[in-house]
Amino acid sequence: MPDSTLIAAFLLLGAALFASRPGTGNYLRFAAILCAALAAALVSGVTGLAPAAAFVALPLTGTALGLSALARTRRRAAPLVASMALAAAFTAGLFAFFTATATAALLPLALGGVAMIASGRIFAMLSGLLLLASACAGWSAGLSAPLLTLLAASLFGAGLYRRVSSRRALAPASP
Repeated sequence: MPDSTLIAAFLLLGAALFASRPGTGNYLRFAAILCAALAAALVSGVTGLAPAAAFVALPLTGTALGLSALARTRRRAAPLVASMALAAAFTAGLFAFFTATATAALLPLALGGVAMIASGRIFAMLSGLLLLASACAGWSAGLSAPLLTLLAASLFGAGLYRRVSSRRALAPASP
């Protein structure tokens, strides 16, 4: 029987493939590619690769998902602010990597969830709650199946929101 973390990694990979399709937005595709890299590191079975990838991928994923949710509203972040937020998340990931502190990597993930909740859109708010729950699962259980499953659900919700909103834009206006 396969390990539950391996099944969650494949679930995360599937959600990443769903969210990385063309037309979903740069931040969402960036988060999806980071999640796919994390899932590939988990599936590879190389000792130490998955935690190292998680220290860099998780803070950047949270920040990118938060920026993606804010980009869908009228409160789009300026390019300099978005670049600084991504650079700060990357710095937090490197700090977490070199000091082996998971909190430094999970804090930007949680803040990304808070930014998604603050966007005010229902799908983004639900995805933000899932992202916040995945950060909490990471604090309590580390890099395990609950973190990966909640992250996959959040990424899937963010990708689903984009699909629903683009269908509404293509629908004719009702009289």
